[in-house]
This record gives sequence, C-alpha cells and structure tokens, in this order.
Amino acid sequence: VNAENTHVPLAPFGDIEMSLVAAFESLGLKVLSSSSSTSEGGGTFGTFVFEEGYVSARTWPEQNYCAFDIHLWGGFSMHESIKDALLKVVGSDEGSSYRVVG
Repeated sequence: VNAENTHVPLAPFGDIEMSLVAAFESLGLKVLSSSSSTSEGGGTFGTFVFEEGYVSARTWPEQNYCAFDIHLWGGFSMHESIKDALLKVVGSDEGSSYRVVG
C-alpha cells in the first residue's frame, strides 16, 4: 500500500506506531510484537507481527510518503480493512496497492 501526501507527521514514528497497533487491534488482529528503526534518510522502518500475518512500514517524512507491505497467512479477506486503517492512521486520501499471487 502506497500512502501519498500524508497529513499526519510521520516523524517521530512512535506516535504512528502506537496508532497503528491500536488500529490493528480494533480490526481484531492480535499484535504479537512491533519494532522500528530509523533509516539514514530520516525515515523509519517498522514491523508489526500478528498471529494472522505481518505489516512492514517504511516512511519518508520529507516527502509525506509511507509504504506498507501487508502479508496475511490465512487469506486475503482482511486486506481492504487493513489498507483503509493504514491510510487513515497516516492521514492519506491517496492510496494505491497491488496484489501479488504466487
């Protein structure tokens, strides 16, 4: 999921991380762990692991851009709900995504 023109500050990432965990839990996902690290360009890489799969996040605050990868173990049924929650947390009305089937 590509979130462009975000309206929520993407740095520091701690506030975004807490909001994402709350959003995942509100969808009924059981968050097992989350972690983040700062990249050289000032952005952040974050990982959120749940029983049902995981989401990785990469931010570029100066471009108001955030990219998310959604990986679900048991199916694709929650993808749209998760995508909508991610876009809401970062305040983006401009999101795009694609599905890889293997």
